[in-house]
Amino acid sequence: MLNLNCIFRGKSYRFNDVAGWLISKKTSKPNQVLILDTPNEKAETILEYINNPYNTRPCPPLKRIKISSLIRLYAKSLIWFHKHFYPGIYIFSKIHLSIFENSVEAADAFCQIHPANQKVLCMPRSIFIATTSKSFKQDGALFIGAFLPSRHMHAWIIENGVNVYRNDFIWINFTPICMMI
Repeated sequence: MLNLNCIFRGKSYRFNDVAGWLISKKTSKPNQVLILDTPNEKAETILEYINNPYNTRPCPPLKRIKISSLIRLYAKSLIWFHKHFYPGIYIFSKIHLSIFENSVEAADAFCQIHPANQKVLCMPRSIFIATTSKSFKQDGALFIGAFLPSRHMHAWIIENGVNVYRNDFIWINFTPICMMI
């Protein structure tokens, strides 16, 4: 994960990816948003969509996808770990299964597996997408953002200029604090 240097109203915000916590500390630096700690060309390209969300393109049409029972179990395991043992999500984020052609197909598959209440499943959905898409490593990024100054967080994926979950309209309200590429 790449941490983004996010300073808002005199506090510096960081994301602890193992525990899933937003950590803040006081700072005297001026407000900064979306500054990479380490330069990365792919990350800077994708951050342009965050800086100007009107440049993103709409998702292609919805597809019905055949999903194996093993993938269903994987998705349900992510949901369980997210609710009961967050470090398990961190472990799953290191896996790469390469099952679906792109992240949009992976998002559609996750929504077929668990169609209800997607608002609270943004992190397991995003990890599922990132770990099962063949094209994510090359073209995508997972973002974790905070609605500052609150501690409300949200996860989403941008791949090839598309927010891959077609029903996510709130991501533009969140300031990214880290990204996985």
